[in-house]
Amino acid sequence: MAYKTLKTVAYEAHNDIKTIQAEYDRRQQNYGVFKTGLFPYLKKGRTLAEDSREIFLIPLREIAISSERIEYNSAEIKSLMAQLPTQARQLYIDNKLALELLKTNQLAGLKPSRPEVAIAMEQADTKSFQQIRFAPMARMYRRLVRKDYQRIESLVDIRKIYDQLLVGLIDSQQLPDGAFFRAGQTTVLDKNRDSAYELPADENGLENRLQHWLQFISNKNIPFMIKGLLAHAYFINIRPFYDGNLRTARYILTSYLARKLDIITALSLASAISDNQEKFQKALSAVDDYRNYAEGSFFVLDMLSMIEEKQQQLLEELSASCQAFQLKNEKIRQQHATAETDYYVLNTLLQSGLFAAGIDQGLLDRDILSQAKNYGLSKRAVGLALKDLTNRQLIQLVKKNPMQHVFEMN
Repeated sequence: MAYKTLKTVAYEAHNDIKTIQAEYDRRQQNYGVFKTGLFPYLKKGRTLAEDSREIFLIPLREIAISSERIEYNSAEIKSLMAQLPTQARQLYIDNKLALELLKTNQLAGLKPSRPEVAIAMEQADTKSFQQIRFAPMARMYRRLVRKDYQRIESLVDIRKIYDQLLVGLIDSQQLPDGAFFRAGQTTVLDKNRDSAYELPADENGLENRLQHWLQFISNKNIPFMIKGLLAHAYFINIRPFYDGNLRTARYILTSYLARKLDIITALSLASAISDNQEKFQKALSAVDDYRNYAEGSFFVLDMLSMIEEKQQQLLEELSASCQAFQLKNEKIRQQHATAETDYYVLNTLLQSGLFAAGIDQGLLDRDILSQAKNYGLSKRAVGLALKDLTNRQLIQLVKKNPMQHVFEMN
């Protein structure tokens, strides 16, 4: 028998109150039920329900199996990443980071260009990063790559993440006007903007809700995937800020997945949601709908399936790139000794083509020249090799300002 939402149970029971209440009570009394201590705003049509219920989750078999598969996939991703040369690994991570910046801001209704994101990545660690759009956000995501995770233990920590993440991306009129969060009411629109409801102006209430949220995320008696995903849904539900709630929530969940799983899975969260926007919106709506009595089981199950699907794509992509690198690099070795300058250039361009193609379209000549000393080579020798390999048509010049070459071996 399929496990159904309480809204579906009500429909099939012709809205018989006794049937609905009996099924809700059964779920609440389930020996394995997880209760969160989190009370979301529940939507009743275009208004909020007068009463609120605690978010709960039934540990369905599908949730346990999907969580286990996600951990297995994460281990496979880490294994494949470990097989890559250091430079290829960094190129691949940077590519995923840039794509995540693009997707998370597209989901927010912005239209960043790929070159704009590439510039933000380049400027993220410079002194002028706050003057470049998306550079502060790139800087925050870079911290996750370095395993520099921000602790979230207080309301100050939440506000600090918001302020550092969204520099220059929030209209001045939409910035928080309370001590930490919004002091006024805010309007929640659906994705088609054809319906809306108001969340109340109650900063004290928000602070109280987020104190409970902080207690929940520190609870070690709840499986980490369930905890992370329910915390994500609740943060979005209460919307402590006028704008930027979803990007803040995605960053917090990305940080959590980076710690608990791996950086590649983490840096694919916005991409996973972007690929399944309708499914994500329905999953959120199921949590908000008062007819579901604040059950979070279905949101968690849907989110797990999105993450797992994205992991499968990543594994296929990584496996294909790793195999291609091994085969093509062996052909280069057969023609050039590994100590030769030509080998360094061809090997580097091969890594760039396989693992960096995306936002910034790979390494520039200046990058290859600047890294030459790490391999005991001079810039002059590498520059001459680039010219010679171009003349021999082994590599192609694709851009002159700044100069960039590519290597394609069939």
